[in-house]
Amino acid sequence: MGLVGLLAMVLVACGGDDEDTAAPAASSSSSSAAAAPEPTATAPAVDEPIDINFLSSWPITLDSAAYFFTEIFPALIEEESGGSITVSYGGGPEEVPPFEQAPAIEADIYDGLLTAPGYHGAVPALGGAYDIAYGPYEDLVECGVKDAVSENYQRLLGARLWPERLGVGAATLLNKQITTASMKGLNVRGWPSVQAFITELDGNFVALSQGDLYTALDRGVVDGAMVGGGLQAPRHFGYHELLSYVIKPYLGETTVIIMVRDEIYDSMSTNQQEAWERAFTRFQPLTRAENARRDDVHLSVMNDISPISESFLEGAEKDKWLKVWWDAFSTKELIGVDPERGPGMVAMAKCVFDRNN
Repeated sequence: MGLVGLLAMVLVACGGDDEDTAAPAASSSSSSAAAAPEPTATAPAVDEPIDINFLSSWPITLDSAAYFFTEIFPALIEEESGGSITVSYGGGPEEVPPFEQAPAIEADIYDGLLTAPGYHGAVPALGGAYDIAYGPYEDLVECGVKDAVSENYQRLLGARLWPERLGVGAATLLNKQITTASMKGLNVRGWPSVQAFITELDGNFVALSQGDLYTALDRGVVDGAMVGGGLQAPRHFGYHELLSYVIKPYLGETTVIIMVRDEIYDSMSTNQQEAWERAFTRFQPLTRAENARRDDVHLSVMNDISPISESFLEGAEKDKWLKVWWDAFSTKELIGVDPERGPGMVAMAKCVFDRNN
């Protein structure tokens, strides 16, 4: 065979250049062996179910507790978490008195606590910054108050906080009408956070549980009461029957705090933590609007049972009422509690106040 013929045979055997040497189609019998294996589909991660067992400072029949345990929040967190997070009512003040509940969280007896900042004066976490100024949840977030207070509770109790704004502030109910910012000569029931406000207006502060208030009013021991959260408690406990006036404006904005132990929150998956935050953000405007609506209903129902009416301070007297509140509350509950961090917290709370003045 000549040289040219030999070269031709070599080229045919080797396949020539790239354009002319496409790989032949594989036969059906060999295609499965030659093809790369299909990747195995990975099932989406399933979040472990978490039930957060809460202690509450109030019975479940009171509005603020009902919103969180039965009426509004349960459906939101179930929807956002795909049913992997639930909240349960582990007991109320009949289990642990409200002013003694923080140690139960420290001792890991409960996963969380529904309470009020003013109930835990022994914990210098500056929770009063939530109550001092009226304004929506997003203002607490944007002005820095929400995270600053939560960080204090983490540092002191090992628990994170979410503030539930109630749309109404501290209410003052009296058995006599006042037209000036003065409680002179009146014995007024309150809790430690409002003691300075009452005394600055020349009233006599009386420490008394709401459960004992009806009897104290009936016996003439007190002439009125300051209570947080508008009118839900007076209607619930029934002592409004012995009072005649609701003094307006309300003071600040009562805030319920939802406290969850760090180890419980940290045990949530990233998806569950995000679901919790989304549910809580949705919860805020709903509960705030509903509580303000119910406050009007409470007043109407109370008036039907026994005459009670609103009495509005106006002009300079209204300004004095609000200024004494701000000065007394910020001095006692913020600066007095923590001279180092308090002034900064007052400035953040003032940001909320200025947005809603």
